[in-house]
Amino acid sequence: MLVVFILPFPLLAQVSEPVIESSILFTKENGLRANVIRAISEADDGFIWLGTGDGLVRFDGSTFKHYLHDPQDSTSLYDNRVSAVVVGKDIMWVGTHLGFSVMNRKTEEFRNYQFEHFKVRTPLSKRVPTRVGSIIEARNGEVWLGTFSDAIFRYYPERDSFVCYRFPRDVVAEHFPAADRIDHVLTIHQDRFNDQLIWVGTTAGLLRVNADTHKVDWFLYPKKEERDFLAQNAVRKIYQSDDGLLYISSWHAKVNVFDPKTEAFYLLPIENENLEERRVGYEFLDAPVGPIFKKSGNEIYIWTLVGLMTYDISTKSWVRIQYNDLDDKVFYGISLIDSRKRAWYGTSAGLHL
Repeated sequence: MLVVFILPFPLLAQVSEPVIESSILFTKENGLRANVIRAISEADDGFIWLGTGDGLVRFDGSTFKHYLHDPQDSTSLYDNRVSAVVVGKDIMWVGTHLGFSVMNRKTEEFRNYQFEHFKVRTPLSKRVPTRVGSIIEARNGEVWLGTFSDAIFRYYPERDSFVCYRFPRDVVAEHFPAADRIDHVLTIHQDRFNDQLIWVGTTAGLLRVNADTHKVDWFLYPKKEERDFLAQNAVRKIYQSDDGLLYISSWHAKVNVFDPKTEAFYLLPIENENLEERRVGYEFLDAPVGPIFKKSGNEIYIWTLVGLMTYDISTKSWVRIQYNDLDDKVFYGISLIDSRKRAWYGTSAGLHL
């Protein structure tokens, strides 16, 4: 099922730096079927694809095109609650609350899959909550899926087959009372310098999957206090810098850095010369941390619920902090920086550009 809505204005002109100082808000009032935006991805043709609370959406700057479930059409999207979107060559990889969908961008037809008990489930069922919340397309064309309860799946498009990767729960149980946390995947990242390594963030630590040997390794941030241990090992997002280090977003536990060479974690250092600036920097990061993006040169953006930090990796210090001010309707957020250096941000209240 398709729904099309046309907007009266074009895309913004290209700029050299990410636009984060002001935004245009898109909601149900100007074209979207749902205000909840869970995923944003850019295609090579410039289209922006959205995972929303009510369907998959393609946006070309003036037109919203919605792809929805049709009970009478087995080739339609199986579930409208879209949580992950990745654009492939002539293909859309879509994660929903009820599984994984593959859309042929030419025919606009979907193939739908579900997982249960770490296997592919057939037939499809509306009563199997196999949410797929993260997806990446590896450089060799294979697709890696993160589920909320069934660990990681590797999809071979040419064979149309899946393989599940897990870490033993009995080992996890020695550190976490709820050992099934290891099967709740929050993010997936392919190593920038080694095609065979897939990094997986879970609610119980960091996993490293070797796609060649199929070995799965588990890494934990050292335990100090129970609260910090749980928060620091909730690996929400992963950013890899040019030197190979992994910068990890956590939940109320600042930003942690993982060195793949030493296989050790450490807290992101704030080494501003002024002691007060150091205190401000650490305090700013003591909030839920979201995506981390490259800004330019050695600088990265670190987004938290209280604002946006520009951090210099080379000097290990923050350069700028921009705070949210809800009274003045100022809120900094980034979900995607597109090829035109425009910042997009999806919320439960709409899409910001």
